[in-house]
Amino acid sequence: MTDRDETVHIVAARVVQKLLRQARPLSRQIDRNLAALPSGWSLASFDPNLLFDAFTSLQLRDGYRLAAYQFFDGRNGNGFVFAIPPHHSLPDPPETGFSLTWSPSGAPMFCSGDRPLPEWVHADIEHFLEGDDTPLSYFQASILMRDLREMGAYWHGCSWSTHEILTSAAQVAKQNWEWKEEKPRDWRPVVRQDEAGVWQVAFYTHTGLGREQIIRHRDTFTDGYRFHADETIVALGEGGYVF
Repeated sequence: MTDRDETVHIVAARVVQKLLRQARPLSRQIDRNLAALPSGWSLASFDPNLLFDAFTSLQLRDGYRLAAYQFFDGRNGNGFVFAIPPHHSLPDPPETGFSLTWSPSGAPMFCSGDRPLPEWVHADIEHFLEGDDTPLSYFQASILMRDLREMGAYWHGCSWSTHEILTSAAQVAKQNWEWKEEKPRDWRPVVRQDEAGVWQVAFYTHTGLGREQIIRHRDTFTDGYRFHADETIVALGEGGYVF
């Protein structure tokens, strides 16, 4: 479907469902035996590179692979994924662990510790993503980066993994919603390319974390597969949960 100013691509529900069936088991491949995880920082035992088995329109630039750290505290945890050269390995974490902040893209920024990370350790994974430049590849990039940011997450570290990508109103029909914006007519993800060649991905998710919500995600790609993410709550429900 096109108009004079942009090209619009609808991502079919079956395509979304197939991607999630393949990706979610990979992104949640972490060993659930919590007692076996060491407290504090460690090199991750999971392999984030396996996600590319599901995101088939994307790959990492030649000369790089993914590697990760794991942080675990009590029953809570987070994973932190980086792009590194294939002939290198992430150094063991310092005894005092890492201190970190977060970039606007959601990438971890390690700012202190006994020693800095080597310069060949890159948190901006999007910079090293390549794809076939199809509309599907941009939708896949939106989901891949969210999955990577949450690999290794447990309990309070989880957020994105509570989201269900919506493709029809039937998925949220049982809830009494308070609509903050106009109710969508078509729930399927949309990929647009404007007249300047800029790609944008928009999709809806449902999560009950904190409160039942329907959220519109809008990712604008600024440089290859790098994107700026914007979220808008379009409806609120009556319930919710916390971990």
